[in-house]
Parts: sequence; C-alpha cells; structure tokens
Amino acid sequence: MKHYHRLIIFLTSITSLLLSGYFSFLLAVAYVPLPPHVAPPPSLWIEDAHGKALAAFVSENDEWYFPLKEKEISPYLYQAIVAIEDRRFYGHSGVDWLGVAAALWQDVKALKIVRGASTLTMQVEHLRHPKSRTFKSKWIEAIRAYQLEKKMSKKEILLEYLNRCPMGGNLMGVGAASWRYFDLSCRDLSLNQAALLAGLPQSPNRYRPDLFPERAFKRRNHVLLKMWNQKMISEKEYQRALSEPVQAVWHSLPHAAHDSALPFLLTLKEWFRQGKITTTLDSNFQEQLTLTAREVFNQVHSPDINTLAIVLLNTQTAECLASISLTKEKNVLDLSRRSYSTGSTLKPFIYAASFEMGLCTPSTLLKDQPIAWTGYTPQNYDEMFRGPITAGEALRESRNIPAMMLLSKVGIPRVLGILEGAGFKKLSQAPEKYGLSLAIGGAEASILEMAEAYATLGRGGFHVPVKFIHTSKESKNDVTPPTPLTLRGETLPFFLIPQGLENLEGSRRGYKRDLFALEKKSILSSKACWQVLNVLSDSKRTERICPEAALFHPAWKTGTSSDHKDAWCAVVTPQFTLVVWLGNTSGKGSHELVGQTLAAPLALRLLNNLHPKIQEWPSVPDEKTKSLELEKGERSLVIASIAHNQEFYIDDHASLAHQKITLKSNGGEPHSWRWWFVDGTFIGKAHSEESLFWTPRVGFHDIRVNDESGACSKVSIQVQ
Repeated sequence: MKHYHRLIIFLTSITSLLLSGYFSFLLAVAYVPLPPHVAPPPSLWIEDAHGKALAAFVSENDEWYFPLKEKEISPYLYQAIVAIEDRRFYGHSGVDWLGVAAALWQDVKALKIVRGASTLTMQVEHLRHPKSRTFKSKWIEAIRAYQLEKKMSKKEILLEYLNRCPMGGNLMGVGAASWRYFDLSCRDLSLNQAALLAGLPQSPNRYRPDLFPERAFKRRNHVLLKMWNQKMISEKEYQRALSEPVQAVWHSLPHAAHDSALPFLLTLKEWFRQGKITTTLDSNFQEQLTLTAREVFNQVHSPDINTLAIVLLNTQTAECLASISLTKEKNVLDLSRRSYSTGSTLKPFIYAASFEMGLCTPSTLLKDQPIAWTGYTPQNYDEMFRGPITAGEALRESRNIPAMMLLSKVGIPRVLGILEGAGFKKLSQAPEKYGLSLAIGGAEASILEMAEAYATLGRGGFHVPVKFIHTSKESKNDVTPPTPLTLRGETLPFFLIPQGLENLEGSRRGYKRDLFALEKKSILSSKACWQVLNVLSDSKRTERICPEAALFHPAWKTGTSSDHKDAWCAVVTPQFTLVVWLGNTSGKGSHELVGQTLAAPLALRLLNNLHPKIQEWPSVPDEKTKSLELEKGERSLVIASIAHNQEFYIDDHASLAHQKITLKSNGGEPHSWRWWFVDGTFIGKAHSEESLFWTPRVGFHDIRVNDESGACSKVSIQVQ
C-alpha cells in the first residue's frame, strides 16, 4: 500500500510537471514574440535572355547561396527530405511529440543530447538562429517551430529549409548544391540525385560525394530505402535508383572567366551584388561575334593595337544583345563604358540636324574648300579639297570642311542637345569648349553611348535608353536597380537611368545648353533620319568593303581620332545596331588605327554573320538641288594695317616695347570680335573697331584674323 501511494505521488508529480511544462510552452508560444527574420544575402546569378547561365559570384558571406522558388525544385527532393528528416512533417504542428518522447528517453539515459527529434520546422528555426545543442536551445526551437507553423504554410517551411540547409563546403541550400555536384538546375534532378542531396544536411562534410563517394553512396541508399518504406516511390523506381552509380564531382559554377562578356558582367556585379539577374544578352550572338572578332583581332600584329570592343543592340528595343571586350593584356576591362575620341562618328547627327532645319538636303551643293574659323584652319583627312560637293557625298566621304560649316550654321548648342538626347550623356563640356571640332573628334563618348545614339537614328529619331536587364513578364528579376543619386553625375551609370528621366532638361557648370531636343519624345524627325541613313547605306560604298553585307542595306559610318588612337565603325539596320572600336589601353596612337580600313571591314563582316532581315530604309523624296553659300559679309574681311609680303625692320638701338606692329581689320561681321593668330598661334582678340599690337620677331610670319562668322583673312610678312 505504501509503495502504491509513492507511485501515485510520483505519477502525480510527473503529470504536474508535464502539464506545467506544456502550459508554459503554450504561454510562450502565445506571448513571446517571434524574432524578425533576416534572410542571408544570396549569391549573384546572371543569365542571358534565354535563361542560359552566364556567371555566378559568391555572396557577401562567402557562401554559394541561390534561393529557389517552389517550382524550381525537383519533386523528388521534397519527398526525399521529408522521408529522411521528418516523416511526420505533414501531421504535426511544428513539434513531433512522439519523436520528442522517444528522444527524451534516450537523452535522459545518456545525460546528454543523443537524439534531437528536431522537425524540419525546428531546423528552420535553428538555421535562422543557430544555437548550441542543449535542452534549453531545443525548448526554444520547439516554441519557435509552433509559431512558424502558425505563420507559414508547410510548403513555405519546406522550401526555406531546402534553400538554407548546409550542403558541404560553403554551399548553402539545394540550389547551389545541384549546380556544384551535378552541374544541373535543381528542377532537373533525378530520383538518385535528389536522394543523394537529401542525405547531406545531417552531416554535410562527412557525406560530401566529391570527397567521400562511398559514404555518400550508403547514405543515398538509406534515403531511398526510407522513401520506399514510406511509399513515396514504387519498388521499380527504388531498384532503378539503387542501380545508378554516384556521379557527383565538384563542378565549377557558371562563370565567364574566359568569355569576352566577363568585363561587362563584372560591371553588372558592381551594381547588382546579389540575386538573380536575367540580362538581355544573347549567348548565341555573344559567342558568334566573339569567334569572328578574335580571328580578326589575332591577325592584327601591331603592338599599338591591343584592345577591341563591340556592342550589339536590337535597334527597335535598344536591348543589348552582346557586349564584347577583348584585350591582349592581362587586365580585364569593360571597354564598352570608357570614353574615347569620337573622330567623325558624330557627323551624321550634324547632317540630320541640318536636314531637319531645312538648311540643306542630301543633294544640296556644299563647298569643300579652304576656310578658317575661330582658332584654327581645319583640313580634310586626305589634306585635299573637292570643291563643290553634295551634302550626301560629303557625309559619305566624311569631308571635314562641309561638316564644320553645317555645324556653324546649326549651332553647337543645338547639336549638343540632339546628341545628348540621342544617348551621348557624357558630353559634359560647355559648347564653347568643343567649338567646331565637335564634328571631327573634339568630343569623347563611350561605345555604349555610340550604339544607343545610332540606334536612335535607326528608329527614326525616337530615343530609347539602352537596356541590359530583361524585365518581361516571362522573366522577372529578383533584384532592384540602385536608386539613382543624380541624373547627370558620374555616380549614375547611364544604362541604369530609369526610362522617362533621361530626357529631363538640365544645366551643367553654370551654362544653359539648347535642350530643345530633350523636351521631345522624338530627338530628330524621321525624315531627317531616313535621309541620313539612305546616304550612309549606299550599296556601292558597302560593296567596296564587304560585298556580302551590301545585301542587307546597312547604314554605316567610320571615325578616326586625329592622333590615330581610336578607330570606329557604327553599322545600323532596322534590326541591329553594331559598333566596333579598336585602340590601345595606353592611349598610344598607331597609323593602322583607321576606321575605314580596320574597323569597317570587321563591323560589316560581323553584321553579315548575323544575317539580319533584308530591309531598306524608308525613301524620302529629295528637294530641288540648291547651293548653300557663305554669307556675303563672311568673305569681305581684310587685314587693313598690313600688306601681303610687306617687310618690317627691327631697330637694334630701340626697345622692342616701342616697335610693335599694329594689327587692324576692315569688313567682315560688323560690331563683332576679331581673333588674331601669328604662325597659327593665338595672340589675342580685339573688337572690330579696335587694333591689336604685336611685338615682332625676326623671320617670316603668317598673320591671320577670323571674325565671329568664321570669315578669315591672311597675309605673310618678313621681319628683319
């Protein structure tokens, strides 16, 4: 009887203890708040427009972590992880009390944690907030598990576990493990592969299949047996999976270490440090262009030509289909975003502005003759003059004098506004800093800007910012571009400017630029664009460089910087816009760096390999031929104070300060400034009614004066 009472007291105490623990557990679940969840930073995954992996970069925690969505995981993996980790997962509310009772009995007998009885929900809590294996930590994880079950669905809990479970080395989750061990996406895993991965989280480094294949083999078989016993798979599936060998090695994650796109991908990495990015790049175009470009580039043996860059856009959408940077040096550079002298590549925009303003048409006669403007006397590339020449011929042949004359008529601020609106967003200088040299390489631009601007011409003047990130409904990105700090500052890459903000009117460095073009959705009229593109798509001109490409009627323009540091060619069809640039990373010039002979053959060959659609540019009826003359006053400027071939003598017995030569002009633009030059060197300016005084030097000298209209007068003298 005495023993009976003791048993009653013992059972009562145990029952009270259990009830007390249970009610305290329920109170904790109800009133202790669930800590906020902070997801770990994912690795960066970059793929092309078709979903092909391009590159992967480790996360900020130095882990390979690619969180997946429910449909991106093999159904076998869901079954396998439940079978081996928590077979009553779908029947409990966060804690498997039957499992706890069995584990508690073993732990009490051993006086330490022998069997954890952790459910998948408890393991999710442990992955969120790791703790040492103690009774207290298990109690806390049980409370959190109940709370998680009230907040999350079973699918969400299972998905988080699969995304965060340790998989060996620095692999987190099945997304990274499937690529590392099998070079497969997780949704494509077989039953055999899924069972192997499901067996890793319990002891990931001990069962790593690339290091311990025999252990992994036994563990995989154990998982398969569990799945069969729980009727998750048929006996036929079970036997077939058992017969398959363990073929898991440590694969390299997708990368572009030897790919021409790597420099561009590294640029993306600086702006999108984590998540999944679906780019607009097309791997087929990228590989196709790279193969041909390397072949041609390797044939260039000049040590002063060691860099090549190519950008390919979809003309209509401005999506970047390929970005190639090749260099013969060790450093990997994204050449597409660096600025280079534009050479003659801006001339089509000057002519388009002239056509739009009605100053001329492609058949208008211009004069390619010697002329001087403020500060310099320009020459053509061949140092020859053609005399009367149509505007179309002058553009095709890239004559400098007609282009500069048109630029002076249109106005530099107006042309700068058009250029900036078309895509050249790095033209940061004031108009007077560029001068008329804007037409012949006085500005700098990047290859991407060049492609964006030429695509604007190909669209009939409608500007669309170049796009690198695919944002269609079928392929949404899991990352958000950084918030732009400025619209015009260097901190904001132009390709990340949100569409619609790129056309805002602005000012820079205290001057107001003529931004009339930026206030319109269309930068240029379609008529002006078609006129320019029809001029540049002349078939005979194309046949001389690449006969095969003439079939596609490409419009193309070359450019060569004055010091032969840059060779350009921009090619446009209604389907593709392609820009090729060659140069030297050191900035050293080479006489072989000529757009017409080096960049154009490559660009047209590349375009031909793309096999664009055979499309001609819309035709525009030309107006009656007329001649664009210089204004009458521009030819009447004369030097009045000095005669041509006049001789001057210096008195050795008098101070030079009292022997200055008077410089005075008549005619020209009334009430305007005069700029004076001696032997090509600027010595000062004076108003039209004033004189300038120059201290002579012994020798022969050329004296030149220019007025604001561009008129020039010149005499030669001798000083003895």
